[in-house]
Amino acid sequence: MAYKKGETGNPNGRPKGSGNKDIGALRKVTTTEDSQAVIQQITSAAKAGDPAMTKLYTVFVNIVVAST
Repeated sequence: MAYKKGETGNPNGRPKGSGNKDIGALRKVTTTEDSQAVIQQITSAAKAGDPAMTKLYTVFVNIVVAST
């Protein structure tokens, strides 16, 4: 199927409020009793150079900044 110029493959797009799965999981972590320990582990792994944890840490910081 060929698309016309300016036409997208998904005209309806992502539903509003569907969000990102990573962010939803991270929000759950930050509300648990062990959140401080989990955040410490994410921070330590990010500082050690783990790319996945660096991305997760960046997402976490953005959530914290947005909520203040």
